[in-house]
Amino acid sequence: MKFLTNQMKKLLGIIVLGLFLCGSAYAETMNEWIKKGYKVKNEDIVTTKNSRVATKVYTLMHRRGYIVICTVRISSSSSIHKTECKRQ
Repeated sequence: MKFLTNQMKKLLGIIVLGLFLCGSAYAETMNEWIKKGYKVKNEDIVTTKNSRVATKVYTLMHRRGYIVICTVRISSSSSIHKTECKRQ
């Protein structure tokens, strides 16, 4: 279990570093929704075994109850492949 926890910490560190280094499209997309009054309520990392790509999923919520789901696909080299936000 400790091994899995260390792996998740490393993955999270890689993702955060990748977002800082090369994420202008991601930042703009998230900022557009945040400027409209949405707040981040939840964030998760989705990975599969033997995959070199992780997906970071953000749930944004407006005070009126509207929900937006944003996904960011990140490779093992910390480059962002695809970002997308959809209102539910």
